[in-house]
Amino acid sequence: MPSGNNAARLRKATSRFDKNVTRKVATNSAARKKEDEGYGVGPLLIALFAFVVIGSSLLEVFRPHA
Repeated sequence: MPSGNNAARLRKATSRFDKNVTRKVATNSAARKKEDEGYGVGPLLIALFAFVVIGSSLLEVFRPHA
């Protein structure tokens, strides 16, 4: 069990930690809204990815096997 001086020091450290955690976790609505807007990747990149995946699968299907 911590002594009186240690207990006060631990309580102070715990309260500082709790304040820091709530400050780090708290976000404003503008920051959350900014993440939700638009695509993470552009439609051009998605089209390129689809072209590569579908094109390679078609080449595998129609490639003559020996």
